[in-house]
Amino acid sequence: MSDKHIILDPTALYDIPSGYIPITTEVEWIEFFGVSNACCWVKGERLCEWAKTWLRVWNRSEEIAEIKQHPRSKLTQLFDNVPLPKDWSDERLLIVATKLDAYPQDNPIAHFLADNIPDSNRQIWFAEPSISHLAAWLAIIVPLEYQPFERVWQQQFRDFQRIKYTINKNDNHYERERAVADGNCSLPPKYMQDKCLYSKIQERSEQNGYCREKPLFNF
Repeated sequence: MSDKHIILDPTALYDIPSGYIPITTEVEWIEFFGVSNACCWVKGERLCEWAKTWLRVWNRSEEIAEIKQHPRSKLTQLFDNVPLPKDWSDERLLIVATKLDAYPQDNPIAHFLADNIPDSNRQIWFAEPSISHLAAWLAIIVPLEYQPFERVWQQQFRDFQRIKYTINKNDNHYERERAVADGNCSLPPKYMQDKCLYSKIQERSEQNGYCREKPLFNF
């Protein structure tokens, strides 16, 4: 048995895997800890604090393999500036966190959207920003339950989408940056060769208000 064989779950949300002895009271701790070769899973905030104190007093804190983090804390960190939906219960948060943990951690949100948004090209969620990419994204209908993840993707995407276009006017080159959505998703047609794309921006704005909340692209 490994020296690290104790799992502390102060959240009491996680299912106990097979092969672990559930410890839910001090009596069970005294009864099972150190007696069986199986790993112990300590459940509940108060009992976990008690177990940590016990282990520290007996110089055995190194036997703790993991302390489970509340899924709300994990998702709050991942969602960054995007607030978690208020109607998500702790159980729902755990389900979401568990699903995201299964994806490559360099970009779990993009992988999650690629797997769960129907009728969309997977590469939409990984491609670099461009006019064609924006047009393809605007054409996607994102189900309501996945829109919080899309907001996170938008927020993360903003870190990589500062695009500058060099414009030649009267033989003078200059760079102009412009937000596709500047509060009301309006964009002068002279900056949009594709009027259909402009219409889609307006339509997307009316549907979900994303553009009014946070511009996705800067030009």
